Amino acid sequence: MRAAVYARVSSEEQVEGYSIDAQRRAFQALVKGREWTAYREYIDEGKSARTDNINRRPAFKEMVVDALAGKFDVLVVHKLDRFSRNLRITLEYFDKFSKAGVTLLT
Repeated sequence: MRAAVYARVSSEEQVEGYSIDAQRRAFQALVKGREWTAYREYIDEGKSARTDNINRRPAFKEMVVDALAGKFDVLVVHKLDRFSRNLRITLEYFDKFSKAGVTLLT
């Protein structure tokens, strides 16, 4: 399995245990434990996930393009709110990923 991680933190969350480094370490441990291949890390630092404009999160936008192109099989996110805080966006991309054969793992 080729796995990718999407990590995001807004500036105020840095001190609440959601640091990029913590999200990356958890991903690396998961990949190693499951004997998957780490494809890529998509990182958005200091970006809000409340908006429905994915252009404001460049790593998210690039991750979506790669997922739909079949470049990885599973997307790992530390918590669902790292992916999006907008329910419509979350459901829309879950559907797109499912149709592309990409599994989301939180």
